[in-house]
Amino acid sequence: MDNSRSAFVVSIWLATIFPMLFFLMFWRYDNFAPALGIKEVLVFLGAAHVPATLIFYRDPRFQQGLGDNKILFYVIPAILTIAGGLVFAFSSDLAQGIFLCAFWCWQAYHYGKQNIGVYSFTSLATTGQPTDPKSKQLFIMLAWVSIFGTLKVLGRSVMPPDYFPLFETMHRIGLVLYLGLVGYSVILFIRNRMPLFSVNGLMFFTLVAFFGPMYFTDTLEGAFLSYAIAHALQYLVFMAIIASGTEKDGRAPLVVNILYFVLIVAGVGAFFVLPNHLATSVFYGSSDAAAFAIDLAVGAVLGATMAHFLIDAYTWRLSNPTSRDYVRQRFRFLFAKPPSSRGA
Repeated sequence: MDNSRSAFVVSIWLATIFPMLFFLMFWRYDNFAPALGIKEVLVFLGAAHVPATLIFYRDPRFQQGLGDNKILFYVIPAILTIAGGLVFAFSSDLAQGIFLCAFWCWQAYHYGKQNIGVYSFTSLATTGQPTDPKSKQLFIMLAWVSIFGTLKVLGRSVMPPDYFPLFETMHRIGLVLYLGLVGYSVILFIRNRMPLFSVNGLMFFTLVAFFGPMYFTDTLEGAFLSYAIAHALQYLVFMAIIASGTEKDGRAPLVVNILYFVLIVAGVGAFFVLPNHLATSVFYGSSDAAAFAIDLAVGAVLGATMAHFLIDAYTWRLSNPTSRDYVRQRFRFLFAKPPSSRGA
């Protein structure tokens, strides 16, 4: 691998494995100030990765191709943001809980789908070949199975106890299905004759283990944040590459692009984090007007995040020729043939 490919593979693997290990071990250090500080930063990035989607809107190549779909990239985000805020603000506590549970299920699936791209890009970087169809099917099935396990911990925080047995049953079904897919992944690994200690093999099993914590831990850190933050950091790696750009493409100098990326993640990200903090603060109960305003903001963030799900699903879908051309251009260091193979 050349330096660019190596840097990408190392970055995307560390972005995946570090939060998984950190949050799985967090209970050992939950009174240790540095660990608490790291947790706060990671949780912030978990929310702030969503507005990083705005990086697309500044990219001329995006505007000239994918950005032509005004309905998807402008109208639907506006509708979902406004509708999300209004629906959440005017809903009862039970309806809000159902809203959140549906959102979390979609979110888990979204996380799993991104892993297909992570593995495919890693495979391109290490072998020059995209993901084989069987591995892609495996990660799609893991994404669907994650829906069964995601509500055991998250759902309890927003739904009445009457729903807890349902969450437990779904979790048990998900566990059986997940273990079956782990077994299938081992068979697939052997069939593909993948070297046991290869970079590709390491990423393969890291992503197979991605949702494992939700079935074997009961803490929010282990059963949710471990993979949620891994997803966020993966996405930030992808969007940092998009943001870097080149002057050759008619974009601003690298330093300007980096500053813009940081501004979007830190600045707009703060607005995504704030509503959830307010919802658990004394301000929420100070008056009906305050509660309504905070619910409105929380719902708007949820709606904007759902728009992020849709935009990402479309933008990174390489079966779409426009998406494929855009991604190949922005990640040309992965898709270009190695120098040694060009003369062959």
